[in-house]
Amino acid sequence: MSKKLKKIFLTLLLFPLLLNAQTEKELFDKAMEKYNKAEYRNAVELFTQAIAKNKNFREAIFNRGISYQKLKEYNNAINDYMKFLSIDSTSFMACFNLGVCFDMVGKYNESAKAYTNAILINPKDKYSYFNRALIYDKLNLYDKALADFNKAKELDPLNTQIYFSMGVIYDRMKQINKAIEYYTKAIDINQKTLNSLFNRAFDYNQLGEDERAIDDYTSIINIDPKYAGAYYNRAYTYAKQKKHEEAILDYSKSILLNNRLPDSYFNRGLSKAKLGKFLDACEDIKQSAALGDEEAKKYLKQNCK
Repeated sequence: MSKKLKKIFLTLLLFPLLLNAQTEKELFDKAMEKYNKAEYRNAVELFTQAIAKNKNFREAIFNRGISYQKLKEYNNAINDYMKFLSIDSTSFMACFNLGVCFDMVGKYNESAKAYTNAILINPKDKYSYFNRALIYDKLNLYDKALADFNKAKELDPLNTQIYFSMGVIYDRMKQINKAIEYYTKAIDINQKTLNSLFNRAFDYNQLGEDERAIDDYTSIINIDPKYAGAYYNRAYTYAKQKKHEEAILDYSKSILLNNRLPDSYFNRGLSKAKLGKFLDACEDIKQSAALGDEEAKKYLKQNCK
């Protein structure tokens, strides 16, 4: 199972123009027109021309940084945000965006510092705490991550993503019951929070509480009948319980939704073999092997001659 945290992004804010220089203003206005049309490369060129007229043109520097960020040219964006902060060190948005960009280029310590500066400027911003927590998670600083998630939770107590993320951290710390507690809190707020339902079900599986796991997978399927992972995991759970007919049905549904996963064919084949359907089982194992599964290739040599 893949447990991935989602990053929250603030809406990028654009600074108003507060200059009198007509030529700079014309270039800036043209750049903003291009930006608003999502023509970010053209916007960068015009912002650059404006900055050439005035190297401390703060609004152009900041908005060029945003344009670079939109273009996913994060190092260029970092340079502009750093330049902007050398002119105005009190800008919350420049610090926040800098944190995002450092994260994107894998400079996690620098990202954490940028979010810390954003928090110093605006200690009531939940997104800064949330994103810094994600960075601490990447740095394996789980206690610090939990502290930041708790702060974000104080500022936004009904945000299910925060509780989900805390559950993931506790899973990383091998505290499964604690993880379940936080997934449950997210579900209590919103019974349709699929990521929390899925992870709680997975954790129930790890604890051997298979009926609870099945209930959660079933809830997911009722909410989203195209959730292939829920069918696969419920099938796997049924197979553990020796309910191979039910397992085969769910593996088949997962294959209909995603026919490129070798494990679905392999495990369906094993369930068919348990029911004595050896020819059908070997057909599934062959398909799994064709998709690159090494265990299926070994099984074929030993059992499907």
